[in-house]
Amino acid sequence: MEKVLVVDDDRIVLDLISEVVNKSGFISVETEDGFKALKLFETDKIDAAIIDLKMPGIDGIETMRKLRKIDNGLPVIILTAYGDISTAVEAMKYGAYDFITKPPDLKRLIMIVKEAIEKRKSESLKKELVKSREQYKTEQSTPEKTEKREPGKCKHLSEREYEVLYLTALGHSCSAIAIKLSISTRTVETYREKMLRKLGLNNKTDLIQYAIKEKIIP
Repeated sequence: MEKVLVVDDDRIVLDLISEVVNKSGFISVETEDGFKALKLFETDKIDAAIIDLKMPGIDGIETMRKLRKIDNGLPVIILTAYGDISTAVEAMKYGAYDFITKPPDLKRLIMIVKEAIEKRKSESLKKELVKSREQYKTEQSTPEKTEKREPGKCKHLSEREYEVLYLTALGHSCSAIAIKLSISTRTVETYREKMLRKLGLNNKTDLIQYAIKEKIIP
């Protein structure tokens, strides 16, 4: 379950947002100031943050900048009063994902949090897939590889077929892969059928064994 860091020196707002975050399927990690937020960040794996713009000690922008130095992929939603919208816009130049005015529209806030987390997951998956394919290409191009046996058939797969291969080998179902790649389940099934045919494999078990043999997955 994803964790959302909530930082606001107004205890009423902090409790309200934390409650909504927990009810929305996330785990809320809350604190009243930026310094404590940085300490929490050292011990908790945080997937997104909601930070008040104006706080004593270090303000929201500085807290965000320090957090993103540790994790530059962290999506941060800034909470701001109506009079500080120009400052909130400025915060986006420093890497804020979005901002929302107080009193917050809680439905919109949670929608933004969900969108930010899903976007982060998608970007992480893309990097993972690119890294996997590049490693496979490097492995296939080594002299030792070509001397010992013929190059793997994965080089004949399209980018999408390789993605389906990789995720299937990790144990994901067609419906789960569809969600991760933002395509329909039927489309995933079609890619899987084509991919199995190209590789000369019969089923998921064969595919996993092939992926391990070719060092596509550990």
